[in-house]
Amino acid sequence: MARNANREDELWWRASVGNHDINLIMNNDPDSKHFRLETVGAGSLSGMAWELLGRFIADNDYLETISLSTGHYLTDAEMNLFFCGLKNGGAAKEFTLSGNSFGLSGIRSMVPSLCSWNLTNLTIIGSSCINAECFAVLVDALHGGPIETLSFNACNLQNISALEIEIDDTFPHLLAMDCTTEDISRCKLPYLHTLDLDRNNIQNISSLEYYTHLKELYLDGNDIGRDGCM
Repeated sequence: MARNANREDELWWRASVGNHDINLIMNNDPDSKHFRLETVGAGSLSGMAWELLGRFIADNDYLETISLSTGHYLTDAEMNLFFCGLKNGGAAKEFTLSGNSFGLSGIRSMVPSLCSWNLTNLTIIGSSCINAECFAVLVDALHGGPIETLSFNACNLQNISALEIEIDDTFPHLLAMDCTTEDISRCKLPYLHTLDLDRNNIQNISSLEYYTHLKELYLDGNDIGRDGCM
């Protein structure tokens, strides 16, 4: 039984929702390391169910990847309930949000969990409400962490200046990286090796100047001229 959900909550869940995959997460099944919720499954979730789902994931010791591709069912309200249930729990390494309807409020609800997880992959796809302000909030939450892959594909980013920091805002442990001190001091995401920014509204990528450790960069579908690369 989930540690933070009482017996009545679990009985209600089984009677009202009964999603098999979520039941495995709730039962802390060691063989269930990946969880994906799509539009069909999300349509039956009430506000209470979203919060309980967050609690079940917070209590789970084995879950490594979470994917929420729930369309219009995942709004700011559901995001706040879901992450309220999480309360910094869980230990996901990969988190995917695809085709959802939340915006800045939902993004802000993620911050405590992103700061506590050792996340290596964050993917947000097809979310037109995700703009440069949302991007900045997430980059600040991931600042200095182990994130390796970051994808904001088909969102509404106008700029990516949040990736760059002032020279005096440094982290001593970054000196262990294989790049120059100047590069380290300007990179908020020092371990990032894959950045997918396809299909946004970005015109300037000068903030990537110091990300010399990037191995893969995707910029298709943006309007970046020569001036935007300087």
